[in-house]
Amino acid sequence: MDSASDSSEQERRQELLLSEYDHALEIGKHSDAVFHEVAAIAWGANTLLLGFILEVSCDSPNQALVILAAVVGLFVTAYVPIVMYLTKIGQKVAYEACREIENELQLPHRINNKIYERYPRNSGQVITSIITIIFVVVWVLVIVHADNCRCSFNKPGGLADVSQRTGTLLESNHQMYIPPETWHRINDVATIGLTIVIAVAAWCQWKVATRILKLEETIERRRTEARLFLRVKHVISANQQLARLEIANLSQTGVWLEKATVHVAVPPGSPNRGHALMLETKLCCCEEQGVNLNDELRIASGLEIGSANSRMIAWVDVEFWANGSYHTESSNRYSIDIGPFHVLGVKPA
Repeated sequence: MDSASDSSEQERRQELLLSEYDHALEIGKHSDAVFHEVAAIAWGANTLLLGFILEVSCDSPNQALVILAAVVGLFVTAYVPIVMYLTKIGQKVAYEACREIENELQLPHRINNKIYERYPRNSGQVITSIITIIFVVVWVLVIVHADNCRCSFNKPGGLADVSQRTGTLLESNHQMYIPPETWHRINDVATIGLTIVIAVAAWCQWKVATRILKLEETIERRRTEARLFLRVKHVISANQQLARLEIANLSQTGVWLEKATVHVAVPPGSPNRGHALMLETKLCCCEEQGVNLNDELRIASGLEIGSANSRMIAWVDVEFWANGSYHTESSNRYSIDIGPFHVLGVKPA
């Protein structure tokens, strides 16, 4: 009773851990989704806002609005790394829990541990910081340029007109004016730089996503592929010694057992000795089936009644159908003492 209770408690704990594992994965995916949406919206809005601001000429009386829009752009830019920092806190805790559960349950593939070992550290944070710094520099230049335009046009004499005619940098009250040509060059360089950085970030994300997808496909393929475990044992049944083939279905899908072929090793150059036994039965997930191989071993060995026992090397091939195609699984080789009426001493060769 205690053993059954302990087993039930252990199964319940495993179910709770697997449930917590799935929940932690969802938290990690949600954190990435939130950051990607915020980054796409913020960076897209910044680029669009910059496009509108560039249409404002230096002699426009709306320089105060340009400065206000630039301040808004700075806040929107700063919001991206803040969201990334906050979401990464929960994601880090979630994925740490996933790795601990994988180690505790001794899961065969340990997906999160492999991803943690291969994923480059802080690559996303570095790229996000570079893009943020570029946007901040551009917005600061916008504010400086707009402020100088506003101050120049507020002075009698039209400083901006003189600057546009000469194309030189003028200083008034220790403030610097950036000519429109220079400003457009700066904007072009910043736009090209942002495009390159965003393209590199997208490429890195694509590479990581491709590797994760391949890993998930490999795990899913191994999870659904049909696998049989074959073992030949010496058993005694009804006072008769038998060589029993045990077929265990270790996969998560059912299989159709077509036939089992018993092979006996022969000297090189001799005809192959084998005899097929038709099984023609299904084997469900995690089930086991036993087959008596005595007759097949005697036929394959070629022993006749009255012959002495002979120790031979034998193995079994099982042909089965699963996932839309036929497969063959082979057992290990066994050393078997085969006689006309019984089989003795089954052991690995």
